[in-house]
Amino acid sequence: MTENTQAKNHDTAVNHLALESTLDQPNRKRRTPMWLKLLKWFVLPAVLVVVLVLLFSKTPEEKVQAYYEKGMAFLENDELDKANIEFRNALQIKKNVTAAVYGMAQVAEKKGDLKAAYQHYLTVAEQDNKHVMARVKLANIYMLAGQPEKAADYMAQLARLAPNDEHVLLLQAGASLRQGDHEKAVALAQQALKKNAKFNEAYALLAVERMQNKDPDQALVFLNQGLQQLPGDVDLSIYKVRVLESRQQLDEAAQVYLQLIKQTPNKKNLRIDLVKFYMRHQKMDLAEEQLRALIAVDAKDQEAKLALLDVIKRSKGAEASAKQLQAFVDDAPDDMQLRFAQFATDMQNKNMPAAKKTLETIIALAGEKQDRLKAKGLLAQLHLQEKNRPAADALIAEVLKEDVRDQQTLTLKAGLDIQAGELEAAIAKLLIVTADNAKDANAMLVLAQSYAKTGQFVQANQYYQKAVDASQGNVRFMMSYANFQFATGEFEQAEKTLNAVLAQQANDLPALKMMVDVKTARSDWTGAVAVVDKVRQVAKSPLVADYLLSDVYFKQKNYAASLPLIKRVYAAEPKDAQVLGNLVSHLVMAGQSSEAVTLLNRLHSENPQDALSQLMLAKVYLQSKQLDKATQVYQSLIQQSSKVVQAYQELAKLYLMTGKMVEAESVIEDGIKQHPKDLSLQFLQADLYQSTGKPGAAQAVYEAMLKVDANATSVLNNLAVLLVEHHSDKDSIARAYQMTQKFSKQEVPELKDTVGWVAYKAGKYAEAVKALEFSAEKVPANPVFQYHLGKAYLAVLDKLHAKLALQKALEGAGSSRDVPVDEVKQLIAELG
Repeated sequence: MTENTQAKNHDTAVNHLALESTLDQPNRKRRTPMWLKLLKWFVLPAVLVVVLVLLFSKTPEEKVQAYYEKGMAFLENDELDKANIEFRNALQIKKNVTAAVYGMAQVAEKKGDLKAAYQHYLTVAEQDNKHVMARVKLANIYMLAGQPEKAADYMAQLARLAPNDEHVLLLQAGASLRQGDHEKAVALAQQALKKNAKFNEAYALLAVERMQNKDPDQALVFLNQGLQQLPGDVDLSIYKVRVLESRQQLDEAAQVYLQLIKQTPNKKNLRIDLVKFYMRHQKMDLAEEQLRALIAVDAKDQEAKLALLDVIKRSKGAEASAKQLQAFVDDAPDDMQLRFAQFATDMQNKNMPAAKKTLETIIALAGEKQDRLKAKGLLAQLHLQEKNRPAADALIAEVLKEDVRDQQTLTLKAGLDIQAGELEAAIAKLLIVTADNAKDANAMLVLAQSYAKTGQFVQANQYYQKAVDASQGNVRFMMSYANFQFATGEFEQAEKTLNAVLAQQANDLPALKMMVDVKTARSDWTGAVAVVDKVRQVAKSPLVADYLLSDVYFKQKNYAASLPLIKRVYAAEPKDAQVLGNLVSHLVMAGQSSEAVTLLNRLHSENPQDALSQLMLAKVYLQSKQLDKATQVYQSLIQQSSKVVQAYQELAKLYLMTGKMVEAESVIEDGIKQHPKDLSLQFLQADLYQSTGKPGAAQAVYEAMLKVDANATSVLNNLAVLLVEHHSDKDSIARAYQMTQKFSKQEVPELKDTVGWVAYKAGKYAEAVKALEFSAEKVPANPVFQYHLGKAYLAVLDKLHAKLALQKALEGAGSSRDVPVDEVKQLIAELG
């Protein structure tokens, strides 16, 4: 809204600056600069001399005032970028010019950047403890953000500072309206109008209140009253358009726009709004007419041209749009933005040859380096889509040779690194991209995900937050962040993030489903059921809510409540494997294993080729300790089809668990012959060799796995442990240490324990303590972590903490073979 206090604020700023100017110059004589004295020796036109003198004789305060006034003029005409530049110029000369900061806040707000607006308004409030409008704005921002308690703080300040100010009264009216107290809201708005009959925001609030009560007639009455007081007010006029639209009075609504355009022909955004209005109501010919009028005024108006192409495509088809685009290109062959639009059209039409040709033309013609590099980057992407990696790599190298920090190409190269599993290389490139462009939300999201994949959760969390901020709270980014928080066990934070999503989209089904999981993880059973009730209202099928509620009851161990629900879902979706698995789990946990066995046998008889039902049947037998029957099922599956790799895996685990090493070895070898690339079988084989006292054979398995993937963290971890446990030579220890450095940054307790233990074996005791403390702190009940930490403490002569850690190791060791109980007892005795 146009603020009625702008003139007042402007005058205050002027007086303030004038006062500062007076105080800064108390009767002092200004020394003439030497260069000005020398001007008399040069033959210069007199006018130029006068201009130079005037230019350089301005005081800093006068320059600040000039920049500020230019900024306000640009702001009035909605030339926001230009306004921002002028306000910044003023602040470069003098940092604490409150009026300029307030101007920047207004620019940010008009651009929709509430985060920046908030920061600027906060600065104004801190600089001027009596600035009413800054506090009004801050309160409004908090209310929009769904934080009424923080808004209330500023409203309390305003009630003391300016209780009768019309803006304060209207703020209170808005708060009342949000709380559903329409009578109070109307009374406060009317009170504000008595103080200022030209207060457009008050008329708007009265109209909003009437629209909430489905009374558009009275809403129009209030808006027309406001427009009588403020003829041509843009905000009131646009709100009037919306009301007229709701009444389907489209011609009248269009006339309001046309009248505004006639009054202020230089305000391009009004024509754009009118175009959008016409497009909403499928009046494409009128939209086209307005856009062509814009282009006639400014032949270089790219926004209008691109919008026109969209309108033509919708109304006359893609061919007509492409023809118009070609006409634009013919008229301005050096306009690279139009050629990029041509490329986009080629891609939409899936015409790859034409797209490549367009990019090649841009590369050949582009006068600007930025356009040329952009085209090369896009062409590299096309080559990658065609699996022409050499051509793509060549273009990427060309771009990075010209500009090592080209964001598009670095992002592309980072994507290739991620595909190749080279996450640290990808992270390095994405750090450059995000450092150069703090608003690249997508790059920050990929960087966060890359950190998460490498186990660097602190950094991942940092960049997820940055990605959310850069996207200005985009739901897609917040959902990704919530998934990360949930996966890392930060359930309270995940719930806060999901609440922010639901504040924007209350019926977002994925967010509601995740909220059920979060509430359940926090044992907030009442809250989980309440969210399920919301899902029941939103989801198209009641089965969605039934499925979620069955899971809530299952985790509560309320099987009597969970079983009927999951059975109802399964009856409706009998082919859903996940639903079947859940039903089987519910039956087993409810003590109804026989019913699960009957169901799975029936499914197998109906479809003998269905391996899934038999795998589930074997699991049921395992859970009910019928090991012979489970073994028979797995053997039958393998005989029936060697393609079921899970049968080999599970049978091998069963043999290992029951100490049948010969049988386990036979199954694993057979499985690897049938599935040579299966990593699970290879890990089982290495475990088998270690369990049977064959560390050399286990090492050979891991070495072979590393030849396939030299950066496989699990393989590196296991091999490093094997080396330090079974070798004492310096080369083996050094190699193990180098291996652990590849995952030393990962914040996974098991990996940190390996990092610390290998460092201990390598004699790097301080480094070992740091890593092992992390693991022991994260999982204090793990006796192995405590044993390793106790040994490391002993190495740095910290006997007190060593004894405490070793005692914890002994308490939790039980019959564990991984903790040498006798050694631990002896060490504790020696420590006293």
